[in-house]
Amino acid sequence: MLFTIIIPTRNRASTAIECIHSALSINAEDIEVLVHDCSENEDLVELTNKINDARLRHVRVKPCSMTENWNQAAALARGDYVMFLGDDDGLHLNTIDVVRWAKLSGIEAIVHAHVAYYWWPGFPDMRVASRLRMRGYTGKSSFYNAKVEFEKSTYVATISNFCYLPNIYQAIIRRDFLETLRITCGRYFFTTIVDAYAAFALSAYVRRVCFIDYPLTISGMSPGSNSARISKQVRNIDQHFLEYEALPEKNFISPPATGITILQMAEALYQAIVNTNRKQYLRNINIPRLYAIALVSRQSFREHLDIVRYYLHIAKHGAIVSLFTLFCYFAFEIVHRTHYHVSRFIKRRSETASEAVFGDIPGIQSAMEVMQDEIRRRGITIQLPDAYGNNPLSDNKK
Repeated sequence: MLFTIIIPTRNRASTAIECIHSALSINAEDIEVLVHDCSENEDLVELTNKINDARLRHVRVKPCSMTENWNQAAALARGDYVMFLGDDDGLHLNTIDVVRWAKLSGIEAIVHAHVAYYWWPGFPDMRVASRLRMRGYTGKSSFYNAKVEFEKSTYVATISNFCYLPNIYQAIIRRDFLETLRITCGRYFFTTIVDAYAAFALSAYVRRVCFIDYPLTISGMSPGSNSARISKQVRNIDQHFLEYEALPEKNFISPPATGITILQMAEALYQAIVNTNRKQYLRNINIPRLYAIALVSRQSFREHLDIVRYYLHIAKHGAIVSLFTLFCYFAFEIVHRTHYHVSRFIKRRSETASEAVFGDIPGIQSAMEVMQDEIRRRGITIQLPDAYGNNPLSDNKK
């Protein structure tokens, strides 16, 4: 078995079935689509029973947290390479060609630019519901040193270089690295942000990561997704945590407040460092700047107060010195973020011609068809490194 596509799901049959069909659209016999279903109903079972395809494995388990669902699913994978998909995502047909190239070339991990996003009908922000957005891309590929990129992440647990770390979510990883992670740490994944933890932890074992500036997947955002839970219209990220019977033990980074992405990322980073025996990197974590970023990212005075209180609780120096340090980093982050948004605005204006938005799209399969048609129209191909003697992969599949 070459490739396992894992789709963990819970109570989202209407989106999961489209994701399943998207994966099964790949014309290859050496793949398996593993649906790991911890739903509280049989809705998805009724739908998958109508699919006559030996490549589909639908496994039913008792309701559990997202992390536990992903752990159980990873243990059942049989392919040499593995990719996790969200149950509202879509998979590009060319992905199998990339996996075959990886197998022949001894590639350890492949990540790609998330340049295609689809908001399902019913998404809380009606301005984007039923829309597909594609950014510009080149099809070029390059290699990154996983250890170097991980070290950059330790200074501030941001997602600035997250796309250059080995990952499992909408990315391709050789399965033996997942097994190494399980043997070393006792299980595959920890914390409430599974993909962040996996990226940080896998960087202890993966040497080089191949980055492809090409959309191998479409990131779907549906009404029941975490993206919807943290949207401005809902702000219900706490529901994500209610699915956990026992949250991981909190450390010096985690605050009592939930839903602060930068601090959840830091929690994942901390757990990955400890679990993979790389505690020397803990000294790199800049706690004042980390909490300054958290302050900048929140708007509620109550949230600001909770963040400051917890920061003072773990600060190494006195209250006055700690507050002054936090204020300095807060001011720095305000300037830095302003500069970032201005630069991004200018860059986006220059890339307007290469960005496309399509509306009134009913589901992820339709979105994938639209994206693949647009790729063919642009004449974009995946350009794999010449050093391996491969020609670029042309996108000529229907």
